[in-house]
Amino acid sequence: MLSRRTFSILSGAGLCGMLLCGGCSFGPAVYPVTGRVIYENGQPVDHGKVEFRSRDGQFVGQATLDRNGTFNLRGPRGAEGLPAGDYQAIVVQVVMTDVLPTALQQHESAQVSLLYADYNSTPLQSTIETDQPNEVTLRIERQKDEDT
Repeated sequence: MLSRRTFSILSGAGLCGMLLCGGCSFGPAVYPVTGRVIYENGQPVDHGKVEFRSRDGQFVGQATLDRNGTFNLRGPRGAEGLPAGDYQAIVVQVVMTDVLPTALQQHESAQVSLLYADYNSTPLQSTIETDQPNEVTLRIERQKDEDT
């Protein structure tokens, strides 16, 4: 038979363990998402970030584009991938031309239209599946002069 003190210690330890683990929800399963961002002519978008947001706003995944426009999304808590479902995508580039001299404002590649940088205007979307590879190609138009 356990003494009252031993029972109190064990009960307290069990309660602490339940509270600690209760906050450690692993969440829904995630599925790898890889892809490429290209312009309409097939050339890669060679700098920037891509972000996916679930239609319900619960999940967001991000990745940095490499020189070939490819990416591997990281989702909630750094997981490699995202939960299954429907997503919107945006492509964001930070180009600080206002603070650069004119001679340095020319970029090696075209810039992405601001249309693709806002969830309210982006036409980019994808569905993350559970039973097949999630290899996404996001095809975008080059920035037009009226976007600047």
